[in-house]
Amino acid sequence: MAQTMQAMRRSVGIIGSSVARVQRKNTFAEAVAECVKRMDSCIAEGGIGHDQVDAVVVGNMLAPQLQRQQQFASFLACRANLTSAAPFTIDAACGSGGAALQIGYNLIQSGGFKNVLVVGFEYMTHEDKKLITTALAGASHWETEGAKGSTFVSLNGQVLSAYTEKYGVLPDELRHISINGHNNANTVDHALFHGKGGLTDEKFRQSLEINHNLVLYAASSICNGSASVLLSNDEAKSHHPRIIGSASAGDYIDLSKRSDLTDVSTLCATPFASGDVFAHF
Repeated sequence: MAQTMQAMRRSVGIIGSSVARVQRKNTFAEAVAECVKRMDSCIAEGGIGHDQVDAVVVGNMLAPQLQRQQQFASFLACRANLTSAAPFTIDAACGSGGAALQIGYNLIQSGGFKNVLVVGFEYMTHEDKKLITTALAGASHWETEGAKGSTFVSLNGQVLSAYTEKYGVLPDELRHISINGHNNANTVDHALFHGKGGLTDEKFRQSLEINHNLVLYAASSICNGSASVLLSNDEAKSHHPRIIGSASAGDYIDLSKRSDLTDVSTLCATPFASGDVFAHF
């Protein structure tokens, strides 16, 4: 049976990709225009027409709260002259972009779609900071966490505390994760902190403490950005990268119901469709 299913699997290639520069000062209209430009660039790189895009899958978490815009996939598809493509808006909190990519992959695997444009978009600046904090906390279990003052920062601090206690490490020993990220961003053209000089041990340790075990340089920045990839079954050529499998898993949204905040066994036990590849999200 496994061999039969493997034979029926469709090849999914990435035939176009484009990333917008992450910014803080651009307006929402400018961010949308840049996103549409990246969508058009993907389609052009893929060598197909707009009328050949069968679906637009958009990963987005905050537009309904911050921009009061539901149906964000439809919104972007109309701006990009993709009105005949089926629109799907995917909200998986911070994993929305990855979830959108998996949905796009599965749409092609279903046999009902040949070319799928996958987009990730968030616009978080130019809004009241309290509104942003509340909107982000909406991805928690609101009744027991968000409504009682928990934020994404405090919840991540809770997970970090569990990790440091279980494995006997100090939060400062994990500073290299942030330092590596900032130093990579320093050399990447589209990164928010491009050309900012990176991050040193000294700068990290002097960072403002924002929560128990967490300092400012260990947290993500409030910013705006978008990226697009064009997936295809028919148009993929030998030189295009392929997605050989995709899988995801979940756990209790309420952290208090998780027996061990550091346990990722559910994710580790989830195989990709390829049968021999695993992903940890």
